[in-house]
This record gives sequence, C-alpha cells and structure tokens, in this order.
Amino acid sequence: MSRRLKFNRQTKQQGLSLIDLVLALALAGVLIKFGWQFSMQQHYQHQLSESAKRLDQSLSALEFYLLRNAHLPCPDTNGDGLENRHATGRCLARHGRLPYLTLMLTTANDGFGQPIYYAVHQRANSDTAANNHRLACASASVFAKQGPINNTFYQNPTGAMFCTAAQCDHTQPQHYNPEEHDDQPWCQTTSQARDRPPYFNRLTPPLGTSTALLGSLRVCTDNPNECRSNTPRSQHAGNQVVAVIVSFGSNGPTAWQDCSSLNPREQQNCNHNGYFQLDPISATFDDQLRWLSIHRIKDLLYDQLDWHQTAPQ
Repeated sequence: MSRRLKFNRQTKQQGLSLIDLVLALALAGVLIKFGWQFSMQQHYQHQLSESAKRLDQSLSALEFYLLRNAHLPCPDTNGDGLENRHATGRCLARHGRLPYLTLMLTTANDGFGQPIYYAVHQRANSDTAANNHRLACASASVFAKQGPINNTFYQNPTGAMFCTAAQCDHTQPQHYNPEEHDDQPWCQTTSQARDRPPYFNRLTPPLGTSTALLGSLRVCTDNPNECRSNTPRSQHAGNQVVAVIVSFGSNGPTAWQDCSSLNPREQQNCNHNGYFQLDPISATFDDQLRWLSIHRIKDLLYDQLDWHQTAPQ
C-alpha cells in the first residue's frame, strides 16, 4: 500500500509540473507578444515625434532662408538636395522634395526615413505674362530670385497704390467729379522696375478685396469632405499658403510611388492639386504638415516691402 501511494503521489507531481510548464510557456508567449507590440508602438511614436521635430526644423530653415535671401527656394526635383530652377529664375516644378542642402539642413528625411515633401505656389513655375512669378501683384513672386521686370500699379491722388484698377476705384470719394479732372483721372497707372528680390511687397495678394487663391495653397482641417475651393473658412487650418512641407508618415513609400492607392484623406496631401488635409493622428491618418502663408512672409520681411512707394520710373 505504501509503495502504491508513493507512486501515485510522484505521478501527480510530475503531471502538475508539465501543466505548469505549459502555462509558463503560454504566459511567456503572451508577454512576448504584448512586449513586442508595446515596443513597436513606442518605436512608431518615436518616428512621429522625430518627424514633427524635423518638420519644425525645416520650417525654421525656410524662414531663415527667406530672411537672408528675400525669396523662398524652389523644390528639389532630382533628389540631390538642391533647389531646381529654370534659366529664367522660375521654379522647374511646383512640388518635389525639400531642398535640404540649399536650406543647410543635415537631412532630407522625416522620422520614417522618407523624403520630406515640399509643395509651392502653383504659379511659381510660370513665366507667362499674366502669371509671371516676378510680378509683385502675384503671390508667386515670393519665389522670384532674379530677372528684371516692370510692375504696373494704380495710384490715386493721395499717393495710395493698388494692384488693380477696381481696388483703386473703391477709394474715389462720392463728391469727386471726373469731368473736372478729365486730364488727370482719379486712378493713374504707374510703373516700377524691379530686378532683385524681394519682388513681392505690401500690395502682394491677399490684400484688401483680393480673396481668390490665385495659385496659393490651402490646408483644411475638421472638414468631413474633400478640401476644395469652397471649403468654409471655419475649416481652414491655413489659407493663402505659399509653401507646404509634409511628412507622409508610415506609408511614405506608397505616398511617393502610388498616391492614388492611399485613403482619400491622405491622398489629398500627395495628389499635387494645391489642397491639403490636416487631421489628428489616427490608425488611418498619420501625415504631418507645416506651412508658410503670405501673411507670415510679409511679417518676416516687413521692413523690406515698401520699394513700390519710391518715385515712378
């Protein structure tokens, strides 16, 4: 009896040890799985944080470049880190990579190892008469680096100057009689030559009655629909924007190579249509954006923007 009892006890003890081993392995597997998921989530958060930091550095570099040169750089279209311009001075393209070497930055990539996207005013690559990027009355002039041009303004007898005759006409007082001044109408044209930056000035749109985008970019937020021209102003994160920089997040390679395969919200930031979307970071959206508006640019170069007030030439 004692031997049989002892054998049963040993058998039970060995059986419990096997169960314990199985449970321990299962628990270890669960811990490894959650540990791996936690590690991956931590790594992802670090990539997001690093992207935000590099976007901030890039925006600061753009502003510093503007202060030094009185114009903004064009996109890098061939991946060598330098801006690309036509011989006339206009940008070769209105989107590409951030020209990090031109900006004296040490890296071209975001926290995910992908190039930072750089989009500029949609007329920065135009030399046509109506959209010439050197005209002060076009906000694309923020990118003008070289080349002589004559700017036409409209001036009233008070000395105030405007980009359009309609703006000038709005200043005409009710008691003014044009028949008494037929040799000198209320609004007269005046010309100003310019051959160096800044080509933009205090009159550069948007100003006064000028509300159209005219090639400027727009960033929308809290917008349930596609960002577009008639998106209400309450849903604008940035309007009259002349330059946008973007980190495409974890699916950066897809954004660069096959933008159309992304979800509609993230497609908005890589489809080159001039409209951009800013949403909270989520499982379906991890793009991050920074931008420069014409208002911010005028603030930075405020003391250099009165060249149009000199004597007509």
